[in-house]
Amino acid sequence: MIKIFKYLFIFLIVNFTFYILHSDVFAKDFSSFYKVTYEFDKNGDSEVTQEISLINQVSNLYVSQYSLSLIGGEISHVEAYDKIGPIKTKIEQKGETTILTLDFNEKVVGKDKILSFILKYKDTGLAKKEGNLWQISIPKLANWQDIDEFQVLIKVPLEYGKISVINPNPLENKTSGGFYNLSFKKENLINFGVAATFGQYQTFNFKIGYQLKNQTGSATIESVAIPPDTNYQTVYFESIIPEPKDVKVDEDGNWLAFYEVPPNEELMIEAKGKVDIFPSPKNSEKNPTPNKDFLSSTKYWEANNQKIIELSSKLKTPENIYKFVVKTLSYDFQDIKNRTLRTGSIAALENPEASTCSQFTDLFIALCRASGIPTREVVGYAYTDNQQIKQIAEESDLLHSWPEYFDTIRNTWIAVDPTWGNTTGGLDYFNKFDMAHFAFVIHGKNDILPLPPGASLDEKQKRINITFGEDVPKSFQQKVNIEEVTPSIVYSLKSNKLKILFKNNTGIALNSEKVESPLSVIIPNQWYFERILPFSQFEIEFSLKPKEMFKDYTQELTFSFGEDKIKYNIKVKSLLLRSAAFLGGILSAAIIVLLSSIKKNSCKPKDKDVIVQEDSRGQ
Repeated sequence: MIKIFKYLFIFLIVNFTFYILHSDVFAKDFSSFYKVTYEFDKNGDSEVTQEISLINQVSNLYVSQYSLSLIGGEISHVEAYDKIGPIKTKIEQKGETTILTLDFNEKVVGKDKILSFILKYKDTGLAKKEGNLWQISIPKLANWQDIDEFQVLIKVPLEYGKISVINPNPLENKTSGGFYNLSFKKENLINFGVAATFGQYQTFNFKIGYQLKNQTGSATIESVAIPPDTNYQTVYFESIIPEPKDVKVDEDGNWLAFYEVPPNEELMIEAKGKVDIFPSPKNSEKNPTPNKDFLSSTKYWEANNQKIIELSSKLKTPENIYKFVVKTLSYDFQDIKNRTLRTGSIAALENPEASTCSQFTDLFIALCRASGIPTREVVGYAYTDNQQIKQIAEESDLLHSWPEYFDTIRNTWIAVDPTWGNTTGGLDYFNKFDMAHFAFVIHGKNDILPLPPGASLDEKQKRINITFGEDVPKSFQQKVNIEEVTPSIVYSLKSNKLKILFKNNTGIALNSEKVESPLSVIIPNQWYFERILPFSQFEIEFSLKPKEMFKDYTQELTFSFGEDKIKYNIKVKSLLLRSAAFLGGILSAAIIVLLSSIKKNSCKPKDKDVIVQEDSRGQ
């Protein structure tokens, strides 16, 4: 029995936090007002400006010192000043934390008196380029109860690309001076900071290994699930070695590559290519309404369990179920190293502290299905910059799972990730998705099959390699070949039924494809295909009635796929010529028989008496 392990990649958005310390005073003795500006340059470095005002609420206290702790990043070019001039600043490094301490020039005493100052520094840790995308992370607001007003302005160069995701939504989003100007206030930053992604899509390079084994004494047809196009991704295969005999799609949308495996042998397969990941569903994907299979109870999605039914009756909606799962379960990082087995939704409820992505996903699916909401599981890769997870991923293949529910209003599958909603400290992975999730397989009708890549391989052998790709045009020369023509010979004077088997060797799915033939002797001469999978076979049928009747010849069949043309020569044999030859043969045979009969009759004697007389003379 093959065991499937699924693990989480954690995407840490918040990488440092403000800490405000007042010497000799309590925060309640002062009102505080902040205006913080982050201005990014084309290299990802940011200049941070904090304009701060502290207002005395008592008459006998003053602020002598201000301290700020910054976790992560490289802090430089620190300067601070007030109305008197430069403020003495102390910079202290403790591990990854930079502590800035300001000693004020003046002692502002008296109720309602205001101490205003400005702190500036450069930080290289807030923005980074990852593949096609720029990712910006602004820290959340700590000690927010002690701050009366807090405004944030984030200035991002337009050359970073189109805004893809901003979490939370800005109060204002204006464009001026070559920058996006994004405004936030205190209430936006209490629970978490700002996470923004710029760029239309993310590109990953992939190289994935598969293994098929045949332990029988005869050849078998086996399949592996290769990464499919989905609502959120488009796949470009550069090669699959060896090339599959055919590729078919199942009811969940998985792409299954079929191979003939010789008896008592194993077959190693390598798929190589690129994938573009999008933050929201593509309009090009067709989404028929799911059937009852996506509501059924299974081994890991116990939708019929009484406890699940009772919970679902209270939660009812996908969003409520998402929030419940995020709040109830706790991610156990130790389980990644221990390779804990998948336990299912009920076990997740009974032991919420020992959860990985499988438990988060299984519980969400079970609760949704019990509420009558079609749901399914997606298993694949998810990018993380968490160093602990990265180290494990470098040594072995780690997979991540997340659920999708069917939105009947938008008529599409919507991806959510309650695991990341839990591990990122509250970032919203229900209303917004990212471009870090790369789907390998989809489980809807079955909670295990098809197996994802790596499931049937030696656990110690790494066979999944994912890296950031470049934002370059994907140019694929369309290669559609004729595999087989049946029959191989046709005849004139009749309508011949033909089948032609084609194969798409392009490496990408061909969508809304029309096949045409300019020949009037072919009926019909147009065929439409909603989707032709990469390396898949497809078939057309038509009638061919050759015009030439008096000779054997070769008929050139021509088919066009867009701007490409495919030609095939088929032998045409004349029935008229063969009929004439046949009739000529029959006529010749008849004449020969007739002539033979005439010749035979001419050689017979006229009467018997003559013969007697001749015989008498001879004696």
